[in-house]
Amino acid sequence: MLKRIEVSKVRAIPWLPYREQLGDLVSLAKSIAAKGDVDVPLKVRPTPDGSYELIWGKRRLEAAKLAGIERVTCIVEDMDDEEVLRQCVVENLHREDRNPLEEGELFHLLKVRTGKTYDEIARMLGLHPKYVYNRVELLKLPDPVKERLKSFPTDRKVGLSQLIHLMKVRDPRAQMELLTEVLEKGLSVDELKKRIAEITSKGDQSAVAMGRSTAYFDLTVPLNPEDVAPTTLSNLREVESRPRKVFTHFDTPSLFFAGGKTIDQYPLDWFIGKAVVVDVSKLETITVENVKESLVRHYLPPRMIVLFYTGWARKRGSDEYYEHPEISPELADWLVERRVKMIGVDMPNPERRPDRYVHKKLLSNDVLILENLDDMSPIAGRIVTLYAFPMRLRGSEVTPARVVARLRVRRRVPTKVEYRVP
Repeated sequence: MLKRIEVSKVRAIPWLPYREQLGDLVSLAKSIAAKGDVDVPLKVRPTPDGSYELIWGKRRLEAAKLAGIERVTCIVEDMDDEEVLRQCVVENLHREDRNPLEEGELFHLLKVRTGKTYDEIARMLGLHPKYVYNRVELLKLPDPVKERLKSFPTDRKVGLSQLIHLMKVRDPRAQMELLTEVLEKGLSVDELKKRIAEITSKGDQSAVAMGRSTAYFDLTVPLNPEDVAPTTLSNLREVESRPRKVFTHFDTPSLFFAGGKTIDQYPLDWFIGKAVVVDVSKLETITVENVKESLVRHYLPPRMIVLFYTGWARKRGSDEYYEHPEISPELADWLVERRVKMIGVDMPNPERRPDRYVHKKLLSNDVLILENLDDMSPIAGRIVTLYAFPMRLRGSEVTPARVVARLRVRRRVPTKVEYRVP
């Protein structure tokens, strides 16, 4: 339905990425001021408080504000988040000045918020899967490069092929310099390839294309046979007790709830997955505000794993080890809302609260808790593939685990490289 709405009542959707570079707003504002309205209606959805959230039309909205227009014509449609994203992607695909990086962000956000695969997204939008995958790959560019791309005027475009070649350069500074040449000098794909070849021919290994290899990190605190004796496991269940020996283990729902799940009731794939390692090494209380930006930046999808690196593993064996940081109740609530399936900490416990709120909140929502992880400093701030397999114990409430993180790392390749666009 079409409706004239007060500009002051239209607000952005917090999680929806809008175009940062809006072009010449002054000319558009003059046109809107002369007509008294926008030429093309904005698209909005109503909110419970009587306001409206902007789906598309940000440039026209900002120009209307600049023109001093009080009301603008809007298409009002009540829709859920998935439909909002779908319409934003479709609208973006029809732009003449569409940005492949912005498309990649929308595709990835659609995957995160709906749980669909990129192949399913491609089918839903009528696109070839390669179109989607190539643009999502651009999200691996360094943040400064991505910010430069977003801030550059929309009439100074850089193509997908150029960006893919740019990703073959290792040094972020060299990437930025080459991007500047592409944007300001209008380098073609062939000219960019020649520039990369020049860097390669000079033997500048800091800027040569990189391959990938894999590094593994064992995050398991070693244990002895006596550590898994019934008395030891029983001591771990005691809230007030401090076991003489600590080792990497899972807490399960059955630890706090009668009839709660035990470790053998979870499928094997529950113990494998992508994990974000959040650096909270300088904090005493870990809150939503401390970690939200980092996790949102990594597009935290459902059933992700979150590891909290506090640096406390270095204190293991001392009394100070038990005076550890803790996760706030609000953060526990937020992790449940984001449908995280597991958390891990490099300390004996994620909380020191006597009511055990964090444990109960997480475990009652099938968020398993890994405690006493070993030193995570080599992978702090990274995304890894985590393998956290518990011992196969029937009906176990507290179960020792072997935890290994796999990190994909860059390695150098021979100086003479033949560059091909996938």
